[in-house]
Amino acid sequence: MKTAVCFAGAFRNWRESWRHLQPNVVESLDADVFAVSDDAGRGAIPGVHGGADAAFTVARMRETFGARFRAGEHWAHARLQNFSAWAWPEIGAAQAARPAHKAFPYLFKVWRCGQLVARSGVAYDIVVRLRPDLSPLVPLRVARVAGGGGDAAFELRVGDGPSSCVRFGDRAVVVHALTNYCGNDWFALGSRAAMTVTMDLLRFWGPHSAWLSPDPAFDELAATSVEVAHNQLWWRTGTRVLRRSLLLDLTRQRCARPECVRVPAWILAARASGAPAGGACAAAAAPEAAAAAAATRSPLLGGAMRAKLGLANDCGAPGGGGDLDYFSFGPAMAVGTAAPGGSPATAARLAGKAIEPPRVVRTASPPRWERPDCGDVADLSAHAPLPPCKKRTGDADARTPRAHAPRVRAGYGVPLVFGREPEPR
Repeated sequence: MKTAVCFAGAFRNWRESWRHLQPNVVESLDADVFAVSDDAGRGAIPGVHGGADAAFTVARMRETFGARFRAGEHWAHARLQNFSAWAWPEIGAAQAARPAHKAFPYLFKVWRCGQLVARSGVAYDIVVRLRPDLSPLVPLRVARVAGGGGDAAFELRVGDGPSSCVRFGDRAVVVHALTNYCGNDWFALGSRAAMTVTMDLLRFWGPHSAWLSPDPAFDELAATSVEVAHNQLWWRTGTRVLRRSLLLDLTRQRCARPECVRVPAWILAARASGAPAGGACAAAAAPEAAAAAAATRSPLLGGAMRAKLGLANDCGAPGGGGDLDYFSFGPAMAVGTAAPGGSPATAARLAGKAIEPPRVVRTASPPRWERPDCGDVADLSAHAPLPPCKKRTGDADARTPRAHAPRVRAGYGVPLVFGREPEPR
């Protein structure tokens, strides 16, 4: 089985990060490596944590990754402030509409890394896209499931001992369960097709799609939150999202033990409920509650955390299996309450209360829900294929994780490769 790992983002805390990434991602997955960096050092981007290694050039990539290195790019930060000459018109138009948005250089690097994978000509089975400043604490391994198919084509195992395990299909991604508005942009793993869609976010997210927002009242949030953008893209393209504890964290957290990895309260509760540790693997198609329990069995406990707008991780309501969809609940998602905490004692108090606090979306005006209902996508490989639309509401299925999931009828996972190459650096 062929696997590609794409490093895209700021190479912060790289020496410590690579100490964990090399054995627990690159070597454990026996992966080819692609990478995209830039020369933005400390202080180059206001509001961004810490400083990156501005000299992580293609030559450094070859030196670091050795025989596993396949291709890379190193961009001038100044050029990333207007990358329209090196991207499709809809991508350039999105940056022009939000010229000060600090996420665009990051997402451009992610898109370019996907372009490198597509240009390689290798038919990878699995692609991993991750920030370079992560510390995974246990090995990740993926295998094909013998006789598997549909939602159980592949199997991801987290760790060597009693492990978390999840099975997933060709149109699914696995992300770390520490989410904000149900999305996580740190790490995503999936089939080549699902990851092509995921890494092409910049191609779909812009004024032409109203930032994938369901109503003008949410446009500002949808245009500024990378997590919302990912989650809406996955829903609009019928991509299943499996949110699981992958026992990783940002390196700057200085967390080197599994028990300090930040995880949602619903995972803490599931682990504290007495579920036996073991490596039993749950298919994504299994009943949601059973899938959540099987996917979170582990003797290791992490810690819940507070986010900017309350507690993070609002996708763990009972029966949701961690797979609830952000806009399933409309403007206010009152799905229950649970106190944060990181100790086993606190986790024990959460047993049987695997729920998250409400995520209240504040808007300047109430939504009118006047955009047309989202329908199936005729061809995802076309330019600007996702028009502004909303999720249908008003029936009993509106609150289920896969309610009204649109289907992509053609072009799912087909890369749209841009022709112009940057000058070598």
